[in-house]
Amino acid sequence: MEQLFFSKENFGIIYNILRNKLNTTSNYDINSNPKFKEELISIVKTIYKQRNTFNVPSNTSDADLSRYLSQKVINVSMNYFTETIKKSGQNQMSRDANYWIERTYKELYNV
Repeated sequence: MEQLFFSKENFGIIYNILRNKLNTTSNYDINSNPKFKEELISIVKTIYKQRNTFNVPSNTSDADLSRYLSQKVINVSMNYFTETIKKSGQNQMSRDANYWIERTYKELYNV
């Protein structure tokens, strides 16, 4: 599962989904700031480390688990990147990605 989730292809898919969504919703191209790619890598790693907290059935296939975790990455990243773009006026990423991971987790699970 790790090879699939951490593959360049999967990262590229996630990145392009985020790029297209942010282009549409915020009129901002994340290619213009390399910090977005760095933060996305951090979010991918953090979501993977938290994979055992998501109550995914143990019989879930590797491909399905990778898709599930990838969707989590997209959800967290969209919230974080959208807020970053709004707050910073594109200048810098001032908030910690872990804040958005926790916030999204709490919203999803009403914790």
